[in-house]
Amino acid sequence: MTIPSFTVYGGEWINKVETDKARYEPDSSVFFLLSLNKSMENLTLSVKYYHLDNVVESFEISVNNLLIIQWKWNPPSTDYRGYLVKLSLKQKDSLLEESSIAVDVSSSWIRFPRYGFLSHFGQISPAQIGQNISKLNRYHINGLQFYDWHYKHHKPLKGNPTAPASNWLDIANRTIYSSTVQQYIDSARTRNINSMAYNLLYGAYSDASLDGVPNDWRMFTNSAATSPDFHDLPSDWASDIYLMDPENSEWQNYIINEMGNAISAFKFDGWHSDQLGDRGVRYNKSGSVINVTGGFKSLLTKAKNILNCNIVMNAVNQYGQSDISQAPLSFLYTEVWEPNTTFEKLGQLILENDDYSSGRLKSVIAAYIHKAVSGSAGFFNTPSVLYANSVIFAFGGAHMELGEHMLSNEYFPVNNLSMTQELEEKLTVYYDFLVAYQNLLREGGDIIPEQLYTTENNISFNRWSRRFAVWNLVRKINNKYVFHLLNFSDATTLDWRDNNKTQKEPQERRNIPVYYNTGKKVLKIWIASPDINYGLPQVIDFTQSIERVNFSIPSLKYWDMIVIEFDPDPSDINENDNCEINPEFKLHQNFPNPFNPGTQISYQVTSFTHVSLKIYDVLGREVATLVDEYKLPGTYTYQLSVTDYQLTSGVYFYRLKSGDFMEIKKMMVIK
Repeated sequence: MTIPSFTVYGGEWINKVETDKARYEPDSSVFFLLSLNKSMENLTLSVKYYHLDNVVESFEISVNNLLIIQWKWNPPSTDYRGYLVKLSLKQKDSLLEESSIAVDVSSSWIRFPRYGFLSHFGQISPAQIGQNISKLNRYHINGLQFYDWHYKHHKPLKGNPTAPASNWLDIANRTIYSSTVQQYIDSARTRNINSMAYNLLYGAYSDASLDGVPNDWRMFTNSAATSPDFHDLPSDWASDIYLMDPENSEWQNYIINEMGNAISAFKFDGWHSDQLGDRGVRYNKSGSVINVTGGFKSLLTKAKNILNCNIVMNAVNQYGQSDISQAPLSFLYTEVWEPNTTFEKLGQLILENDDYSSGRLKSVIAAYIHKAVSGSAGFFNTPSVLYANSVIFAFGGAHMELGEHMLSNEYFPVNNLSMTQELEEKLTVYYDFLVAYQNLLREGGDIIPEQLYTTENNISFNRWSRRFAVWNLVRKINNKYVFHLLNFSDATTLDWRDNNKTQKEPQERRNIPVYYNTGKKVLKIWIASPDINYGLPQVIDFTQSIERVNFSIPSLKYWDMIVIEFDPDPSDINENDNCEINPEFKLHQNFPNPFNPGTQISYQVTSFTHVSLKIYDVLGREVATLVDEYKLPGTYTYQLSVTDYQLTSGVYFYRLKSGDFMEIKKMMVIK
């Protein structure tokens, strides 16, 4: 009997499987194409459509003597859902080979942004353009940043909206062809992939005054306004970049008008704006200190109101993100630099973005793996990429990394490092996983300081931290606790940049005995992982005593997602449901939040009972005990001071516990 295998593409039987779009509107049809390397009589294809761990539909079709199989599916009309499709090729009763692919049903791409890029706009054939977009479509990339497509930073469009120039030189003196830009946008649109026009928010050429940009609009490094701020570029490029005052209303009107012309000319879907990070104190022409990040916010807000399109801005190493996040953006984008190059920092930045936007906006992270060696030819280290994506995806973000090539440098056209075929295949599964489980990965829920434990002697489970161990990251989503196990037990380094490309592949650990302490009744436990069975869900047997659940994890390599579903009760209802969590207890959101130097935490009890109120950091470590005593019925308020407990800037959790009742809320200390 043939031993079945699982393949993304290039298997013995299955060559590849793809869908016609990266994202589907509700009530639209999904068209699949499966190509085989060989065929014969008595073949059938079994198809199962999963939403999370549930099969929503299945069927079988005969594929006798066919090499190309096409079919369509009409998913449920529910908006913003991810699906995983399992394909099983059989000959009579024998399973020959299996494959899978994900489907995103979402009316807007910004709910679950999966951002890619394009950076080469020379004379490219329509066939090559279609091939590049098709490849990105297989990764379900639903938005593209068109990097350095423009003419000048202060004048991105050469020509006018009704008659753009046929070609121009960009700042690096590369020839850009308008036909290539337009064909990429048109090809992406057929796949439901949105196109974003890249440009600095406040950049201009040295001779911008010839185009109506007075030098008085510039930022200056001194209060006498004699030293303009500029970004030095190679001498053979068109110009250095001079930085304009983002607070200046005349500059705001000018650049918004110029970007509007560019967006109109090519029918871009929005503006991806950029900055150059924290450059210190800067002055305007009058010698006044510029509120640079406040200028970002006001310019972005005005751009949204005038252009009425998607607006995104890069917060370089989080510079200005607290202000930027308050503008009407489509999602938050963070380009990560030193010293934030640990895996722990990646997770913290995503959680920080969640807090800045109160969960409204999703995060896209630009993290350039192997940056220091990006100038030389070579290959990406597969474990480095998979570890980084495991962390970014588990924490609810997406990774800016895929385009015509894979990113390793902040100047996107740099293309010296290549993906191996192994990495391409594994990344396809990781992006399928990101789509299939987007409702658990990226749709809210509260991070809670829970964790699984193991009795295995040669492996350590910890809450996420800097340790070489299995990290526990846990979200509470209604009656589900979603445990993400990130396995750094065998990691060579906890620095995601991995400039020496030394990160090694972790060993796969099997049948790990684990337990979880809980007094709640567990209904089901299931697991899914991009490293196991191509992301398909698997129900796990368990036993439960009064306060402990025991089960075994079948496999752990880079990342497992384990879902424990509890018997629903009032304590599993989200705050947004406007229901009381428990009629006898109530923990209120602290006010103000975020805060510094103090805040109030109020809670209510309706019977004489013992109450515990504690604070935990994002690693789940206990920071402070605020209350630990019996309380009479009533409403109580605790005045929390940052200085009393030496709380530094960041995210914290406060937990009210009494008997079997427990409620956790999140708060944030700011500088």
